[in-house]
Amino acid sequence: MGTYILIGIAAVPVILAIELFWNRWRTGRFFCTLLPRRFRDRSTQQAAWDDRYQHNSPPEVEHVLDLICDIFAFHPGNRYQFSPEDRLLDIYRACYPSRWAWLQGDCMEIESLMIALDIEAAELNPDASLGDLVELTIRGKNKRAK
Repeated sequence: MGTYILIGIAAVPVILAIELFWNRWRTGRFFCTLLPRRFRDRSTQQAAWDDRYQHNSPPEVEHVLDLICDIFAFHPGNRYQFSPEDRLLDIYRACYPSRWAWLQGDCMEIESLMIALDIEAAELNPDASLGDLVELTIRGKNKRAK
């Protein structure tokens, strides 16, 4: 009985170390998750962001994209894989497919993003795109400045 307990205790750190290095190998960084395939397999969307803001991107674009990568635990180097037209709920549903929704809870990513961007629930449309989030952030920043 005691031998099995010792083997179990020794196996836990080994399994955790394997998971850490597997994650590092897949994402290039510790404690990051892969982008969902539909975002990962497309080319960079930086040109779409530049077109939306006439090559004069406000710093809020970087801020919102960095927050999304931080909150969903994506590698920050992948932030321009997201387009201004990508909907926040599409990113969420790609991370938490409906077939697994009953098995796992989420990490309250959307709520954390709203708190970090200081967005009220009434302001956020369920079909909000990332471009809409940037606009809400700019508008909120201008309101606070007045």
